[in-house]
Amino acid sequence: MSHAEQENVMKDAARYWALVESNWKQLAGQAKAQWGKFTDEELTAIAGRREQFMGKLQEHYALSTLEVERQMAQWARKASEPWFKKPPEKDTPS
Repeated sequence: MSHAEQENVMKDAARYWALVESNWKQLAGQAKAQWGKFTDEELTAIAGRREQFMGKLQEHYALSTLEVERQMAQWARKASEPWFKKPPEKDTPS
């Protein structure tokens, strides 16, 4: 992977993580489904903080920083898809 590609992966991870962090309580279960080695206590303590999540991900899976960034970016991109789909609003009588 080229240096430019590495930089793009890191930018993607940071960009999408803002959405994850602001909705962490809703997404912690999705994180556990993706990376089963996390405990509920760890996910609660992480509270969406990106650097802490990265550290635990590296600790649990022995991944390089770049691989952690790549996985987090890929996972966080999903957060804007069906995870946040809201039920249709009810029509109000006019």
